[in-house]
Amino acid sequence: MGGDAFQVLLTNQAHAGVQYAGTVDDHGDGTYTARYTVATAGTYALSVTLQTSTGVVELLNTCVAAAAPFIYSRVYNGVTPYAAPAFCASTRKPLVKVVHSEFDAPSSTYDEGPALALTKAMVGVANSFTVTSRDQFGNPRRGDNTTHFAGYGNGVSDYFVATFTQAQTGDVVTVSSAIDHIVAANVPTSLGSPGNPMQVTLYPPSSPFLHSGLV
Repeated sequence: MGGDAFQVLLTNQAHAGVQYAGTVDDHGDGTYTARYTVATAGTYALSVTLQTSTGVVELLNTCVAAAAPFIYSRVYNGVTPYAAPAFCASTRKPLVKVVHSEFDAPSSTYDEGPALALTKAMVGVANSFTVTSRDQFGNPRRGDNTTHFAGYGNGVSDYFVATFTQAQTGDVVTVSSAIDHIVAANVPTSLGSPGNPMQVTLYPPSSPFLHSGLV
């Protein structure tokens, strides 16, 4: 038993040129295990084909979410041919949703925009740039999830440190997306000067440390 040439292919539904081939393990008892790794998040159509001894490529029946007794009733007894359940079809390609992975600082990117805010910043003018949180494969962390998987969070839960250094004077300014500033009035004498504002720096409880390492 075994020895059949099964092939597994996943095709991205938004970009047909993005495909990933799986590897098939032959257990020698008529069963096979398909393994695959997808690096680009998105929705994929899964196809399983068999190349026959005559070179013909056949698309296998697909039985999505098959359960007992169907999944255990495929043994041929030599008399009654196996009949696939009505919900199986050779033309159906199951869709697989692949979500982004965990946060990876070195893979994250920044964009200074058309104003070139990091190249041509001006004194006294508000400037800004955009940081995109990504996983180790470069997928943006948008908070994707599936029906049975909550996902790995999103960019809102990721924190970055930006450091600006003045080359001539050596002055350094550091800001972080993980820090909030609160200005309190009427501060008690035990905490500061009466009547003077006091700034308090708070780190979010969900961020015990700051991520850094953008390149």
